[in-house]
Amino acid sequence: MRPEKHTGKMSVSGRKKAVITTVSIVSAVAFVTLLSVFLLKAVFPVRYREAVLKYSAEAGLEPRFVFAVIKTESSFDPDAISNAGAIGLMQLMPATAAFIAQKNGLEFNVYELYNPERNIMIGCTYLKYLIARFGDKQTAMCAYNAGEGNVAAWLNDARYSGDGKTLFAVPFAETGNYIKRVNFAEKIYKYVV
Repeated sequence: MRPEKHTGKMSVSGRKKAVITTVSIVSAVAFVTLLSVFLLKAVFPVRYREAVLKYSAEAGLEPRFVFAVIKTESSFDPDAISNAGAIGLMQLMPATAAFIAQKNGLEFNVYELYNPERNIMIGCTYLKYLIARFGDKQTAMCAYNAGEGNVAAWLNDARYSGDGKTLFAVPFAETGNYIKRVNFAEKIYKYVV
């Protein structure tokens, strides 16, 4: 009996198996990708999209940054109240919100902080103000969490700032963790928004 001569061509059944294997692999990759996006959106939701897009644009902020702040601050709970008394989606202190509203010629009522659109508008305006004041987004986020007075003092302390404009160390562990969480969420929102 003579051995079959190899011609380099794949048999019909071999081609079918190759096609089925390729389709299976492509299908599995597509499924995993869709599942990943679905899970990301479940953990990192995109709620109040229209308000975030509108007010982040007005304030010159990246929408993914605003989504990250909301996710970190309240996890998208418009009724959230912190132990310190911060209210709503962006966890604004009533006195801070009143200051920002007055500075921008807006009428203000503390109960508006429970209104998602109003909270986002004031929160974006406050972030814009902090970035303009401190000239650095990371420093502004520290001020958003720890307060402007604390950050101003840290900038004047050689243990935390070498140039008086940026911080190389944050003395409050809570604020350092806050910055990490917002930065991480912002990276994720780059793919979700």
